[in-house]
Amino acid sequence: MRKYLVYITATVFLIIIISGCKPPQNTITQNTTLDVCAMDPLCQQKMVLAHRGTGNFNFWATENTIVAFDIAWKMGADSIETDVRKTSDGYLVIMHDSTVDKTTNGSGRVEDMTLAQIKGLEIRSLNISVPVQSVPTFMEALAFIKGKTLLDVDLKTNDIVDVVNEITQAGMTDAAYIAIGSTAEAYAARSANPAVALMPKVKNVEEAREFVDNLSPIAFFEIEFANATPELIEYVHSKGIKIQMNALLNYDFLGRAGYDTLLKRGADIIQTDRVELLVPYLSGL
Repeated sequence: MRKYLVYITATVFLIIIISGCKPPQNTITQNTTLDVCAMDPLCQQKMVLAHRGTGNFNFWATENTIVAFDIAWKMGADSIETDVRKTSDGYLVIMHDSTVDKTTNGSGRVEDMTLAQIKGLEIRSLNISVPVQSVPTFMEALAFIKGKTLLDVDLKTNDIVDVVNEITQAGMTDAAYIAIGSTAEAYAARSANPAVALMPKVKNVEEAREFVDNLSPIAFFEIEFANATPELIEYVHSKGIKIQMNALLNYDFLGRAGYDTLLKRGADIIQTDRVELLVPYLSGL
């Protein structure tokens, strides 16, 4: 796996050097709300989900920043995945890791820091054309993405009600959806707002059926390739629900061959670290 990461890193770095540190731009998505295509069973368009914005390799811009979201959107991403944590004083912020060490000039656990402390940190990108940034709050991310594309919210906090409330306050219930790991989480989310969109992660038909029977409508189902049996794929699609699969690492490394593998297995939405490759590829299908 390490050699794959080295290869991808070298490839992306070379692309940036050749392009003068300017990410490629594609036709901007028209999928600004879930009802445009995402939750329309008649829409056959395959969709691109941008992992943490520009991805986990941090060349175009550091992951989970406003610039990363902007670049992913301008690359043509149909949705952007992000991670939400809570500060010690109760604010929701965008951060994948439990600490701020990876992406900022500071150190420490998010849950042990106040919003003011986190906002005082700097985020610098390897791409020198990107200005210094601060850690976004969840509300700042919602405000930026609203009207541009969809938002996949990956919970890194147990306070799902607060997440739902901020989605509601931002007027993003028609475009943001929450990745759900259990029916208990789903019921908690719906108790806060019955209109909140959910994307359950399921492993088999029985789990999928429980969500369909008790918590419809479902925005999408996230299914790992290893669990994507023909029976599960057929059941989900028979309900008019689209399926998200991850291309991260292995399938991204394989490029077009990897994406074809996911599409043939039944993926409708592919989460990727290589938006610049996947968007034009799917556009040409």
